[in-house]
Amino acid sequence: GAAVKLSEQELEEYKGPINYISHHGVIQDSVTTPLRIVTNRSLEYGTWSLNAFLTRGPNSLNSMLDISLRFRCHEEGMVFDLTKAYNALKTGPVERNLRRFVWRFSPDDEWEDYAFDVVAFGDIPAANFLELGRNMTADVGWEINPVAAKKIKDDSYVDDNVSGGSSEEVKRMK
Repeated sequence: GAAVKLSEQELEEYKGPINYISHHGVIQDSVTTPLRIVTNRSLEYGTWSLNAFLTRGPNSLNSMLDISLRFRCHEEGMVFDLTKAYNALKTGPVERNLRRFVWRFSPDDEWEDYAFDVVAFGDIPAANFLELGRNMTADVGWEINPVAAKKIKDDSYVDDNVSGGSSEEVKRMK
């Protein structure tokens, strides 16, 4: 999953920057994610928040107008979503320790340290990370299907894609 329990060894040996984030659980009517952890990276821990140190970066999103116009030109349309897209983008030990939180599963348990080891929606540069990850994935798959790879790169907005093609192309891409 997106959150991992930090071992005592990691807690003792890690010497880099540390930040704890606030969080709470949201119960959902969902088979895949019955409990979603919501965090606030803008909440100050001491003097600063995690998002105060992160750079947003340039706007790398595709133009919604361009995507919509291309969609209307296809013989057959298709729509898809990159399920749990942010959870597919792994981060390293520094990012993990900047997203620490405490958790216990019942009031009788001891509090334990956990951390996120993936990009999170609340991180300031998350949208850029997702664009980069999605485009890199399309580049890797270019030789398998250049048409689908181009559609993944050009017809996506965040984790949603509206595209299409001929009936044969859409059938093949499904």
